[in-house]
Amino acid sequence: MGRYCKCDDQKSGDRPNNSITAEGGFIRDAISSMIDYTSTRINLLSFLVPLPYIFILILYSGNFIMKNTGTFSDRHTDPAQKSVTTKAYWPIFIILSALMIMTRPYHFASALHLPSASLAVFFLGGFFLKTNNTFWRFFALSVCIDLASSYARGAFGDCITVSYPFLVVGYFALWQTGKWCAFNVKQANIALAVTKNLVGLFIASSIAFFTSNASYYFISGKFPDLSWLQYSSRVAKYYFPYIQSPFLYVILGLAIYCILSQIKLLKSGQVNVK
Repeated sequence: MGRYCKCDDQKSGDRPNNSITAEGGFIRDAISSMIDYTSTRINLLSFLVPLPYIFILILYSGNFIMKNTGTFSDRHTDPAQKSVTTKAYWPIFIILSALMIMTRPYHFASALHLPSASLAVFFLGGFFLKTNNTFWRFFALSVCIDLASSYARGAFGDCITVSYPFLVVGYFALWQTGKWCAFNVKQANIALAVTKNLVGLFIASSIAFFTSNASYYFISGKFPDLSWLQYSSRVAKYYFPYIQSPFLYVILGLAIYCILSQIKLLKSGQVNVK
């Protein structure tokens, strides 16, 4: 059925040609859709274009920092600071990767009703796996998940902006904290070592929260008329849920590590009761 349009100069007894009106309406809709699509592509490109340059800058800076922290660690060798054996490396890597895929927001988390494990994955990755290459593998995995999720939702501009690469700062803090807090069950005071890990996790999670939100506010360009105090008051309610999410996973991971290590010590005729 044709679209009926009244014009100001149309006589009361006239009726427009319905087929012509319908055709004109179809053309207008098609042109409008093309304009909207083009506008969306332009907006998408406007923040995607700078991303590679920011990624390159952060990658170079991150590699430089991690190389130097690795040199520092070599000067202060500690058995707990060594990565797990090759036999244990891949099972731990696969478990942590699967945990990130299943729980990262906007992906499977809503279906499984699980809190995001991304922060815990980087902390436990630093604790067990430690190597620089492994850190970048997990970071690349997180980027792929976010890109796939954003593409599926059709909402690239919601979270993937020019500020997105700065997530690596918080993830790096978690990785290094997990690496520095690693302990050998045979030698350490377990209660003290676990407490040290939880305190470090709290501090590193807070750093990740503040750096991600600060970069999103200052760089994303989404808050030109919102003051920093107003923005802070809006995101403050997300602080405790954000930093609480990794604790369950980290406590579980440390518990499994301590239990398996104690079993291994018992088999060898040793035990740590500290």
